Amino acid sequence: MDKKIGESFSFYMPRSYEPSKATPIIFIFEPMARGSTGIDPFISTADTYGYLLVCSNNTKNGPFEGNYAIIDRLFAKVFTSLKLDPKRVYTSGFSGGGRLASSIALKTDQIQGVVSCGAAFTINSGGLPTTQNFSYATIIGEQDMNYYELTFTHKYLNKTKLPYEVFTPDINHRWPTRDQILMAFDWMQLEAYKKLLLPVDPTVTKQIYNKYYQQAQLEEKDQRLLAASNEYRRVLNNFKRYYQMDTIQEKLQNLEESKAYKSEKKKNESLLETELALTDELFDRFNTDINKKSYHLGWWENRIEKLKKKMESDSHMEQTMYKRLLYKVFAHAIETVNHDPSIKNIEQKMFCYDICMLIYPSYALPYIKQIENAVAMKKPDLGLDYLEKLLNTGFDEKERLLKNESIMTLENMDRFKKLMTK
Repeated sequence: MDKKIGESFSFYMPRSYEPSKATPIIFIFEPMARGSTGIDPFISTADTYGYLLVCSNNTKNGPFEGNYAIIDRLFAKVFTSLKLDPKRVYTSGFSGGGRLASSIALKTDQIQGVVSCGAAFTINSGGLPTTQNFSYATIIGEQDMNYYELTFTHKYLNKTKLPYEVFTPDINHRWPTRDQILMAFDWMQLEAYKKLLLPVDPTVTKQIYNKYYQQAQLEEKDQRLLAASNEYRRVLNNFKRYYQMDTIQEKLQNLEESKAYKSEKKKNESLLETELALTDELFDRFNTDINKKSYHLGWWENRIEKLKKKMESDSHMEQTMYKRLLYKVFAHAIETVNHDPSIKNIEQKMFCYDICMLIYPSYALPYIKQIENAVAMKKPDLGLDYLEKLLNTGFDEKERLLKNESIMTLENMDRFKKLMTK
């Protein structure tokens, strides 16, 4: 984009692209500034509906202000280089990138639609829609640490006139799949019809109807009645302008009056209350322990073990909630060690990474970080302890270790040689 300041972006043209025609575009924001990673989930959407895709290689998680200047230059470059449809400019992103995508729509009021993945709105002054009229969809997995945000999002958006849809696939905090992204942009297509931005295509409308209806039937068949209710309501709300909806209305009414639905709804509400209470307990303990001069992991080992046993429940809803809770604590530890300015010493960082290892013992990064921390503290034996723990997980990326400068300071130690030989 600008070689002088080292900025660039990844770009994808749909199969139907014609440079002479005004084309819709999706600006994508990837939290780790990986342009090609951000482009990939949108390829099916681009080829289905003819969107150009642009993903910055420079915007990333962090304060919005640091990203806005990059985005201004990105927009200037793209809008002067391509013939775009100014009424069909969309933004999307994952995690902090999703919040950034939303903030651009709020800030400019020039965006037609936003698809935020793994995050809802930033809850602060200026971070929520008021008089804007863009279409808003969020994709937050049931196992995502930010899932609880949907409770607030629903309540707030119901008070506004902002058209919105919420999609909750059974995933954790990661980019949705191509099919999941396409489901959200199917809805954006319906929004374009409703706003008279495009002439209605009955064939496309029918295809989207069938997809949404089949998803509702699948959820009902799997006895996921809350999800089935949401899907039938999605069908009802979006297609009543096109089709007779008496059958769908009856299905929805019968479903929501059933004992099984009411029981599942009550269970879900109870689990959300439990999740909130446990989140407060764990975060309070975390914030206390990280500031101790020396920390002990005994309480955490016991607590996390008990929470993991809860994940063995026969109830899918209960399994999902505890998976979400543990991921939330893991993410809090990672965010703290990487972005909290109050973290001043290595012991605090080591505490964060130890928590990460207790939650996901097969994830390599925390072990490697702990080896680096131990070396920085001039405690080579402690570093080798973490190396041995890492290798005992089955880790076998030898070259990754040999490229690490901190780890290679241990290479002359006999124990290191033995471990690497193993």
